Amino acid sequence: MINRNLMVIVLFAMLGLYACGGEQATEATREGRIFDKADVLTEQQEDSIFQLIKDTNDKVGAQIGVMTVDTITESINLVSLKEAVALHLGRTGRSDGILILLVIKNKGVRIEVGRGLEKIIKDETAARIIRETMVPDLRNLKYGTAIYKGVDSLRHILQGNVKP
Repeated sequence: MINRNLMVIVLFAMLGLYACGGEQATEATREGRIFDKADVLTEQQEDSIFQLIKDTNDKVGAQIGVMTVDTITESINLVSLKEAVALHLGRTGRSDGILILLVIKNKGVRIEVGRGLEKIIKDETAARIIRETMVPDLRNLKYGTAIYKGVDSLRHILQGNVKP
């Protein structure tokens, strides 16, 4: 019971940190937004994915990150939240970060959305992007294409919600 209570406390603390976001005017760099720990992306794929991420950052301000890992031992929901917190995605006070986590051997993918974007990218929207846009390519082991399409879908949604 203590372990469960401790885990709940830690999770809420992490949510609070995630809500704070990262630096206000963080310059998007490929090294700070794409973490291919599973080594499934080519250099060219990373470059093209980063261009979408940078475009979103420049036009909207929302900060998208991508991470691939071989395997995980915890739930994908917990891992994606931990990683989003650790990466400090999102601007301070806006909590407008998004992390796409792809787990290769566990065959999992999750889009973790910061609180500041939850009204724009709801859980249903993230699930639809995964199911309809990313999964067909993931089934064919086209990881770079799946991630590119996922980031592009997020970019289109976010840029369509930019307030003048």
